[in-house]
Amino acid sequence: MSTDRPTNPHRGSDFNEFLTEHRLMPTPRTDAIAHSGHNESIYIARMTYLARELERELAEARKQLADWQVLQATTDHDLADVRKSLAFQIQLNRELIEREKQAHCELSAERALADRLKKAAQALVDRWETLFWKDVPHTGKFIRSLEDALAAWKGARRE
Repeated sequence: MSTDRPTNPHRGSDFNEFLTEHRLMPTPRTDAIAHSGHNESIYIARMTYLARELERELAEARKQLADWQVLQATTDHDLADVRKSLAFQIQLNRELIEREKQAHCELSAERALADRLKKAAQALVDRWETLFWKDVPHTGKFIRSLEDALAAWKGARRE
């Protein structure tokens, strides 16, 4: 008999201490067969059946683990794709925000130039229609102001 096993492994706290000491788990299915009191041939037959059953369960557990690992790999791959897609979308959003800011600035500048052009044109029309044309500045000055405003507007539009 081995000295590292209790003398009767199926009874008492000695067996529990042995399991704890060797980091083993209790085996209620094999213990039930061992405690059933059958003769040797029945004991061997039941243990053989249990071993086959345990092998089938192990094979099923391995299959489930493999399926889970495939699922996890697929999920990890999909997650990586989602992360890439989100990073790309964030970059696009940043670019769009910058373009919107730029467009807003350009629109504001365009409005300012349009206001300047409108004021210059209105001043020329007002000069043309005034009854007191001798009391106001020369018409050429208004035309020159309109030409400057139009040139600035065309320059901003790159025409």
